[in-house]
Amino acid sequence: MTIITLQKEKILEYEFLRKMYKDSYFPIPLVDKLRNLMLDFCVEVEEMENKSLEQYYKLGEELTEEINMLQEEFFRNDCEIESVAKKAIFEDFEYISRIYDYREVDIEILFANREW
Repeated sequence: MTIITLQKEKILEYEFLRKMYKDSYFPIPLVDKLRNLMLDFCVEVEEMENKSLEQYYKLGEELTEEINMLQEEFFRNDCEIESVAKKAIFEDFEYISRIYDYREVDIEILFANREW
């Protein structure tokens, strides 16, 4: 189990991927993995020395690659990261971006290299 240390209380209190957790189509262990990737992203944002939008996009690109790989596990479990999941992920990253003061972020650019 990964120990996550976050400074932003609003992130700690936020219920990530709520729609996916409520939908029996998505296996809970895979949603947990996706949530952990998102929390890891938050830790990386908090640890960034260069707080530029460019660096934020770079972290988003790296995260997207990890989600692309996780998609394979979803496929093996007869599901996929589809419209409900995509919407949940995008909404959560709009929230994350606001909390970390990246209000000008374009979510489509943040996940430009997605395969889902």
